[in-house]
Amino acid sequence: MGRNTRDRTEPNTRVVHITNRCWKGLPFVPNRMMRRALNAVVAKAQVKYGIEIVCYLFMGNHYHMILAGNATRVSSFGNYVDGEIAKRMVRFFPGWWGPSFWQDRFHEEHLPTVAAVINKITYIFSNPLKARLVSKLSTYPGASSVKALESFDNCTSSLCPFTLPRFFKPLKNGYISKRKDMEMVKEQYINRSGNFELKTNLFGWIRCFKERNFSKAEILARIKDEIAAAEKTAERLGVIGAERLQQQVLNKEYRPQKKPRAKTPFVDCPDPEVRKYCIAKYRYFRARCREAWNQVKQGLDAVWPWGAFVPPRRWRPLIQPQAG
Repeated sequence: MGRNTRDRTEPNTRVVHITNRCWKGLPFVPNRMMRRALNAVVAKAQVKYGIEIVCYLFMGNHYHMILAGNATRVSSFGNYVDGEIAKRMVRFFPGWWGPSFWQDRFHEEHLPTVAAVINKITYIFSNPLKARLVSKLSTYPGASSVKALESFDNCTSSLCPFTLPRFFKPLKNGYISKRKDMEMVKEQYINRSGNFELKTNLFGWIRCFKERNFSKAEILARIKDEIAAAEKTAERLGVIGAERLQQQVLNKEYRPQKKPRAKTPFVDCPDPEVRKYCIAKYRYFRARCREAWNQVKQGLDAVWPWGAFVPPRRWRPLIQPQAG
């Protein structure tokens, strides 16, 4: 089974889940300053690369996003988001993060069925509840699109002031008081280099599937029922609470239990038959790409499969094969 591999065979009808985790600490403290900074990065990346975001959520040391369509731009989008976030975190504590802020390049999963998308949306929104951070999803203070669950059109839209990394000043300690939080928010607004609209559409993935034998109301009810069950469990076990979450330090000594560079399957699907079909299809796609590349190295004209990254002419070998 292919793992952590990019699949671009259907670039305009792709639903992808991306995630990444920093290797140290819990830097994404859900205060107002951090929430605005993260939202602004995602907003500019969305406008820059034309990506449709289904949903997203930032936890203390990692994030989750579901993207629909434009699969050929996923790499550029994810790399830009990771790079801009890392620049801001390094500005807060120079030299503290080590050689890299993130554990690895962001992980990417293809969601080939409607059931897979629904399961992943539920999983993402249930993260703060299963981690026992809050007892109600609506009270989670981190950067997320949870408001889409209650909006009349299941969409969110917000205007985010984008501030360049150089305007984020180093912190003397990891704690940010409410007063300091408001001051940093004002500095972001004053030093903004532009405003970008961050939009999410909880059902933006529907156009990527041919099947239409489902109801939005039923899907939304299923997601809310599973979230309600997670809320009951979190309330029974006890939670940290939104107030304490916002008062945590950014440079908290914490190591994730998940091993660095852990492998992630490139396709996530509850149906084993569909999963096997996606794997076989992608292996065939890779075989055709490998065959085309061998032809290019021999100086021949190659026919590349749809969705492949065709190398530019300057990569073609200068030495042509000898005749006879």
